[in-house]
Amino acid sequence: MRRTVPFACLLFPFLAVHALWSGGESPGMESGQALSEMEVRSGVLSRLEQSVMVPAKDGFPQWDPSGTRIAFRSDRDGNEEIYVMDADGSDVIRLTNEPDSGDYAPFWSPDGTRIVYSALRDGVNYICVMNADGSDKTDLTGDSPYDWFKSWSPDGSKMVDWFESWSPDGSKMVFQSNRDGDYELYVMNTDGTGLLRLTDHPGYDGGARWSPDGSRIVFNSQIRGQDLDIYLMNPDGSGRLRLTDNPGNDQQASWLPDGNRILFQSDRDGRTQIYIMDRDGSHQTKLTDSASDNGYAIPSPDGKMIAFQSNRDGDSEIYTMTADGSSLTRLTAAPGRDRQYAWSPDSQQILFSSDRGLVWILDDIFCVQADGSRLVNLTGNDIIPGTEIRDIRYGPFESNVLDLWLVDSPIPTPLVIFYHGGGFRAGDKRGSMLAPLLIKLLQAGISVAGVNYRLTDVAPYPAQMLDSARALQFLRHHARDYNIDPGRVGATGGSAGAVISMWLAFHDDLADPASYDPVLRQSTRLSALVPYDSPASVDPRFLREFFDTEEDHPALLQFFGITAPEEILDPDKIMLFEEASPINHVTADDPPVFMYFNQPDLPLPPGCTGDQYVHHPGLGFILKEKLDQLGIPCVFRLREETPGGTPFDEYVAFFRRHFRMPVK
Repeated sequence: MRRTVPFACLLFPFLAVHALWSGGESPGMESGQALSEMEVRSGVLSRLEQSVMVPAKDGFPQWDPSGTRIAFRSDRDGNEEIYVMDADGSDVIRLTNEPDSGDYAPFWSPDGTRIVYSALRDGVNYICVMNADGSDKTDLTGDSPYDWFKSWSPDGSKMVDWFESWSPDGSKMVFQSNRDGDYELYVMNTDGTGLLRLTDHPGYDGGARWSPDGSRIVFNSQIRGQDLDIYLMNPDGSGRLRLTDNPGNDQQASWLPDGNRILFQSDRDGRTQIYIMDRDGSHQTKLTDSASDNGYAIPSPDGKMIAFQSNRDGDSEIYTMTADGSSLTRLTAAPGRDRQYAWSPDSQQILFSSDRGLVWILDDIFCVQADGSRLVNLTGNDIIPGTEIRDIRYGPFESNVLDLWLVDSPIPTPLVIFYHGGGFRAGDKRGSMLAPLLIKLLQAGISVAGVNYRLTDVAPYPAQMLDSARALQFLRHHARDYNIDPGRVGATGGSAGAVISMWLAFHDDLADPASYDPVLRQSTRLSALVPYDSPASVDPRFLREFFDTEEDHPALLQFFGITAPEEILDPDKIMLFEEASPINHVTADDPPVFMYFNQPDLPLPPGCTGDQYVHHPGLGFILKEKLDQLGIPCVFRLREETPGGTPFDEYVAFFRRHFRMPVK
């Protein structure tokens, strides 16, 4: 029989941490103060928003040269792919269908017959090109990955590594790659031949854009130190000229259509502002001068206007101004992130993606006239009514916030909690949620929460687990307020989020019935669990032996506060390794598990790196073996066994089954 054990009793070094949850002094909360039911009703529920939820993350829209078709990327079918649609949002066609790849960043050729795009496969990037109807797909850098961001030169003979134009004949491209161990610029023909390295020195080179006449390339470089500066060079890498030489970073250079002037952004005065200069670097003039950051300036095709992004009014919005910095116009004015904008060929309209008024992680593509009128949502459809609550505070620390997406239901709904990945040192509930899974859960009548927790730059283990446990307890404590069923709560997450989910699922209940805080009296037990890319152990000693390596993953070292290799043999650290590894807590009364791995089940070479082994399915097989021995239901899937990509429908069916919901 599983005991209810307050975590503070497990390891005495954590008593001070647990005290913060149990009434001790804590940042942002007075001693002994708990989040009361009244605070939730008056402070949280007053922020309920009726919102529409769309089943896709649509973004990076790009006009074709005729202004009649739009290319964009979307995960509406469960995987990041490239689509095209008419300018009014109709006639949507899927061009790529690669379950083992994330396809993004499409750019049209100048004649509109081809599209170049990036493909993310097994953690590395490739440059691909296809016809505008999706046929004749060609992988240009498959034999040498780690190639990034590309675009075509004005004469169509080359391509550069940013978001610029194709040349008329489309025969060459320039791109950024770290294939030789450092980020450099290369040029090649658009069939992958004729490779030429343009830059060759330590430091970052990138952000390249062709001049309108194709005679020069402007780019960013750290040739002379840590600050980025802007340079010019010929298409063969010769004739290099430094244009900026100031403290701070000068970057994001764009040519005005006349080819005589260059826009760029700089933080030389503390805040990022937009500047303009002549093509030889002279007459550098500041165009914006606000107390907030301004950047990502893009000139209109006719050269009369400049679109840029600014948070000067408290939110990320899109603005326009004339090329001399006057006639400032705010184009967008809605909560959310408005970004990834592009001018129409006739300079009359601007495309952009935004999560305005919607679920954080779900973007739509909008079109607005250049004067800010006639805003149209081109991809918002298949609306699902529901309630969204953002940034609910569940604990005393700055990162102790969660988001809720609640299904409209006359009876309490089951709940799935999403814990984000990022190696415990990065990530966020807003950017890591799997949009297709969120939508499918909501459509199935299951509410969803996304949780932020302290990262390891703030506190090492067990802070991440304690925060995540409290979020679960908080939601159970306020189940009536949110119309959720406290007896039907599951969890999901990838990588670090998977470790957290499994740790909670397998660990003894952290409820403390004697706590003064009613939140901490709640159970941390789960009904079902869907971890993906999930290391069952985070013990560096075990990982070294299992994969025959001496390489440690740096995120795990930071997770345990390790700063020197010899600390791995420290008895106190070993105690932490064992306590933090989910597989060490598995007992026969644990909930059912559905595991999924993206990484192929292939042997790794001796001496492999942490990045290579931390998501290896071998770490799932050892967990499944233990679950099978104890009779705990376990579904195990590899990406290579699921031709349609991530099995979101199976995830949802698994949750529904173990939430005892009617079979659909």
